[in-house]
Amino acid sequence: MALLIPTELVIEIFRHAAAQFVAEDRPTVVHVAQASKMAYKVVAPVLYRTLWITVRNFPAVQRCAALSSFQRICGRVRHLIMFYSDHQREIPLDLFTSVESVTAYREVLERLSPVCSSLRMAHVWTSDLDDARESLPMTLRQNITHLAGDVSYSDSYISNTSLWLNGITQDFTGLTHLAFEVVHLPHEADFVMAAFEALLRVALIDDKLQRVVLRIAGACCAREAELEQVVYQISDARLRIWCDKRPIRNWSDDEELTIEDALHQRDIWTKAVPTSLLVPDIASA
Repeated sequence: MALLIPTELVIEIFRHAAAQFVAEDRPTVVHVAQASKMAYKVVAPVLYRTLWITVRNFPAVQRCAALSSFQRICGRVRHLIMFYSDHQREIPLDLFTSVESVTAYREVLERLSPVCSSLRMAHVWTSDLDDARESLPMTLRQNITHLAGDVSYSDSYISNTSLWLNGITQDFTGLTHLAFEVVHLPHEADFVMAAFEALLRVALIDDKLQRVVLRIAGACCAREAELEQVVYQISDARLRIWCDKRPIRNWSDDEELTIEDALHQRDIWTKAVPTSLLVPDIASA
């Protein structure tokens, strides 16, 4: 006698399988979605949850934008990654009304702000946080709870750390998570360590910030021990650090890794570790 599996269980199996394999074997997930109307209904939210637009796939996305189903697809997108800015105005960003997380140039964020009230997490790619503060509309700044971006180490930032950070936390009124990304450091910049310590300490003065993260990557990893020492000495439970040692030689590398992380549901907030987990020789130094 054949074993009949409840429909609800079949649906959960489809959904779980799609979530597990969408990163490693996306073509198979696409085939599953084409199996039946029920399969498409279950798998599509997983398949289109993360959408990335790069130089390589822009022509394909542009062709899809001409289809009648594109609006429905856009409505399923929750995490939008857009690295291709040259022709970004050719993509109807006003259709992405349910996006919750964006990694993109600030111009993309500006265009999303009038239609995307659900946006909470913003990673301002290749722009520093001051750029985001000055250019993003007030409505968007009020909604964002998680903000990540590059931090400058120029003299002006060092001398005005408190003023600069207070401006960010006052403008982003709903901000609870703030991440500083550092990929490049000058070789002769011992003053930078003291500057980063001041930056992190000032950020942690704000009680509304539940998490402050420092991500170091690329050439900056050569100063890993020094930066970890700075973070450990601050000793605040809200502070996290992520030393991203994956090879990042250029923006293209960073782009590919960002997409890979998104598909595996990894980001700066999940990868950063508390200071208590730093290696013993750093913690005891």
